[in-house]
Amino acid sequence: MPPVSTFPDQSSRSNSTRRRARILAGWFTAGLLVVGLPGVESTWSVANAQVQTPISSPRRTSNAEQGKLDATAAGPGVGLVIEVRPEALLKLPIYQRFADQIPEDSKEVKAFKSGAIEQVLVLVSDLRPRNDPAGRGAPPRPVFVLRSARPYDWRDFISAKVDEVAGDGFTYLRTSRGRGELACYRVIDDRTLLVGFSEGDVSAPPLNGGRPKGGHAWDLAWSQLPPGPIRVAVDGSILARFVPPGREGMGFQVISPLLDEVKAYAMTIDVKDGLTVDARAISANPNGAERVGETLRAIQTLSRNIVPAIRRQIPKAPPQAAQMSNNLVDAFDTMLSTARIEQDQATTRLQIKADGITVVTATALLLPAIQAAREAARRAESINNLKQIGLAMHWFQNSSNSFPAAKGYGRDGKTRHSWRVDLLPFVEEVALYNEYNFDEPWDGPNNSKLIERMPKVFHAPSDTNAKPGVPSYFAATGPDTLFPDRKAGMAIAEVLDGTANTIAVVEAKRDIPWTKPEDIPFEGEGPLPQLGGISLNGFNALFADGSVRFLKTSINPVLFRALLSPAGGEVISADAY
Repeated sequence: MPPVSTFPDQSSRSNSTRRRARILAGWFTAGLLVVGLPGVESTWSVANAQVQTPISSPRRTSNAEQGKLDATAAGPGVGLVIEVRPEALLKLPIYQRFADQIPEDSKEVKAFKSGAIEQVLVLVSDLRPRNDPAGRGAPPRPVFVLRSARPYDWRDFISAKVDEVAGDGFTYLRTSRGRGELACYRVIDDRTLLVGFSEGDVSAPPLNGGRPKGGHAWDLAWSQLPPGPIRVAVDGSILARFVPPGREGMGFQVISPLLDEVKAYAMTIDVKDGLTVDARAISANPNGAERVGETLRAIQTLSRNIVPAIRRQIPKAPPQAAQMSNNLVDAFDTMLSTARIEQDQATTRLQIKADGITVVTATALLLPAIQAAREAARRAESINNLKQIGLAMHWFQNSSNSFPAAKGYGRDGKTRHSWRVDLLPFVEEVALYNEYNFDEPWDGPNNSKLIERMPKVFHAPSDTNAKPGVPSYFAATGPDTLFPDRKAGMAIAEVLDGTANTIAVVEAKRDIPWTKPEDIPFEGEGPLPQLGGISLNGFNALFADGSVRFLKTSINPVLFRALLSPAGGEVISADAY
């Protein structure tokens, strides 16, 4: 086949979502399990040293914090700010328990785990619930500001392919095919990176002295916080937007001072020696702060009264759930018993110092959730991989009037290669496609060097024991499948059962290199092929229409044969599997 130099733009909503999710998940997962370090003088706004007196006064900035990015220098409209200091989190014993649960599958995660990033600020503007008419259901647009511990080449931080783009008086990096919908990166200096999801997000540095006149509602609360690995501040008016209709109900009135009397909340979270929470609520006046304090004390008392009743219900749960419930209730009870609520002028302070919530307790609480979330993320990524393969097959079909053949042929009409090689131009791997020598076998001198460079789209993240160059997705081949043993691929017109009822590719464990023209042979009347082995109790299957569905390994054999057949004439209901 001739080399390919260009290919159609195939960006899809699923691909955008996957990449954005990976970027955010990489930063938040690594950042929230890893925090801060002494910095050097920044060219941006830094915290000013102030005298600490009562809890309502701004605290003194320590020498260790000089040179850090100052969130209060953010521009107008920022209603939520999250600060994570990864190096301090890296040093925590609890991180060591979870370190092996964080896969180093991207440059971003590796940078966090290595301690290269000392501070992350997440700034969110115009935060509204999805049902808010003024928000039109649009999700919030966070802007990330990253600060490195030392001069850093930010191109080494970005996993995605990027283009350099000229903005209005500045340049920035943009993910290659995103046109701004995936991620935009602007290097401010050799220690500061700005990340957003459109050119507008990175057009003006958000910490460059553009703070609103009079400051943010959360500035005072933020300035009172002690240092810590995780700090959060939010405008109180934003929280009120998320209260459902029916505020006049008695249930809401019990806690209404927490919204009506609070201009802003802020808190520091640390788990160095047990769990420590230091939170502030800023009211308009001392009377409002008094009502907030009274409400918090009432909630504390009522919650402690409920704990015994909850404990009595735990034995009714299954053993594993009961153990986890016991750990949660113990932690909750410890937090309630150690909580201290104070008032000074218009500031209400909540402190929790729960030494009893140790690393072991936190691990018991968090590890199952982290493992479940990790597996869910892996399964979601595998689904997106299959959707990208399906999209590529349809692009191939548009250009060749057929799906790819199970075995492609070189210029001599004899040398064979896998269908995955034919899809390379349609999964952003034109360069790899051009390196493939179609005049030699898949394991020839040149092509054998490409086996370990298998594109990640052919690998399921949950397939952790696969050898390098071995894919996780295979086609079922044979006369009664979408991939019959012939030189020409099958045209859509031949799929008489409908593309939505015909399986194209499945997850499976096979020790077959990705370029080898071999998949899973299937005879209509023969035994069913062994599939799965990657996900628990089943496998993902890509259908010829591009959809992906999870099939149980216990699926009815007659039904499975019908799904593999493109023209068997079977009638399959939508709820049959």
